[in-house]
Amino acid sequence: MIKLRKIITGILGSAVVVSLVAGMAIAQFSSSATMTNVSFATGNADLRIWDNTTYASTWDSGINLTDMYPGYEAPPVNMWLKNNSSAPIALNLSMALTDGGANWGNTLKDNVEAYVANATDTANTGWKTLSDWNTNPASLPDGALGQGNERMYKVYFRLSPLADNDEADSTLPGVEFTLTGVQS
Repeated sequence: MIKLRKIITGILGSAVVVSLVAGMAIAQFSSSATMTNVSFATGNADLRIWDNTTYASTWDSGINLTDMYPGYEAPPVNMWLKNNSSAPIALNLSMALTDGGANWGNTLKDNVEAYVANATDTANTGWKTLSDWNTNPASLPDGALGQGNERMYKVYFRLSPLADNDEADSTLPGVEFTLTGVQS
């Protein structure tokens, strides 16, 4: 009985295989369609800074702080940024000192400090020396800047109250900060 069951199972299994193979060999009609002229374009991230005339990629601020003394704090400089991206993205903003200018080797880089605050002075980066700004970029306050939006920041500069005669008659011209917007 068991042998007969194995023989019948084998015959049925073979019949199934033969019928599947035969079914696949039957011709079928088919058709296809083609989709053409598909185009792809990416947007961009585009952070702009107000240059007193228009939003541009560079602002020659003309900031020239002279006769600084230990504890001196300059009035804030208003800095406007705009997310001019073509893509509907928000940008996380950061700032770094990217060029120490002439005389970077003198001690002013460790005694001139800056911080960036939001327009209402309720959030800021905290005071950082120029040397710190050079090695550790800071995130700007108030979160990501949405597409098409603009935001004002206040930039403060001071000479550290701990500065001493080593900084007397020193200059540090041509310092450059870079603002970066990264998709959030």
